[in-house]
Amino acid sequence: MDGALAYYWPSVEQSLDPAGGCTPVDEVCTDGIDNDCAGQTDCADPDCSGAPGCGVCSPVGATCTANSDCCLSKCRGPAGAKTCR
Repeated sequence: MDGALAYYWPSVEQSLDPAGGCTPVDEVCTDGIDNDCAGQTDCADPDCSGAPGCGVCSPVGATCTANSDCCLSKCRGPAGAKTCR
């Protein structure tokens, strides 16, 4: 395996699996990969909330007042009743 492929292999390996499978492992908050197969990578994954470089964010369903409050940066709903989506 050449150096470039070796570098990018972790991020493309899941795409090359014909079964489309993902083997969950503990989330690593700095590698750009959805390690726990939750559909979110690094700082967008609630498991990385508070990790160095990620800050603290709220998961889907939590009350919010601004997009920056939410791990997925989506604070939606009527005034006074917004939730992270």
